[in-house]
Formats: sequence, structure tokens, C-alpha cells
Amino acid sequence: MLSGGLGAGKTTFTQALAAALGVEGPVTSPTFVLSASTAMRARA
Repeated sequence: MLSGGLGAGKTTFTQALAAALGVEGPVTSPTFVLSASTAMRARA
């Protein structure tokens, strides 16, 4: 899991890692994914 403050570079790091692994297409913010996942579980 990545952690760090706002603007620490988590998304930039994740995008670079994905590119190095050959991922094509957009890579979203890992913080957004975790937040959205938590919000969805809270509604269930």
C-alpha cells in the first residue's frame, strides 16, 4: 500500500510503475481507488 500526503507523488509513482510494466491506458490515483472502495463498502 502506498501512503503519503497530498501531492507526495503517489499517482506519479504508480503511473510510472504501470508504464514500466507495460500497462496501457489511464492509471488513476491509488488514493481515489481506496476512498471509493471504502465508500462503497460503507453503503452496503
